[in-house]
Amino acid sequence: MAGSRIVSVELYGVPEIAQSADYAGYVTNAAGADLLDRIRRQSVLYDATARVEILIGESALRSRACPRPVMRGQNARLAALTELRHVRLGVLPRHVDLPTITLHGYTIVDDTVLATIDQSVITVADAGGVAVYERLTKTLWTSAIQGDQARALLRKAAR
Repeated sequence: MAGSRIVSVELYGVPEIAQSADYAGYVTNAAGADLLDRIRRQSVLYDATARVEILIGESALRSRACPRPVMRGQNARLAALTELRHVRLGVLPRHVDLPTITLHGYTIVDDTVLATIDQSVITVADAGGVAVYERLTKTLWTSAIQGDQARALLRKAAR
């Protein structure tokens, strides 16, 4: 996943860009070369020239979609990402009334949106369509916690 700006939003699962290898292998059944490709696409997380935003719902952190040890490792990975200066990671707490909602995850890569619906990816490239996702993202960020609060919630969810 290359781009100078990447914004990934998922309320019910961990965005692909932030998935640990164990989590990705478990929830996608990816293995071998497929799993390695998924993990390689995350190299942008370590590119200091890229701007990365990850917005995730607390429900995803408490999911029973994988064994508890896998989820603990996943949450530890997310906590580590909060320490990267060019990565903005936010969590939407369950107790917060959201000002809007999305029923599917999506990733904005520069001026294109990749909306994931089940196993299908829909590309939105027209300016009006991208603007809808930009507004949705901006609105969701108003309810997100970040930094120390996000790390505390990640630790709590990992128990």
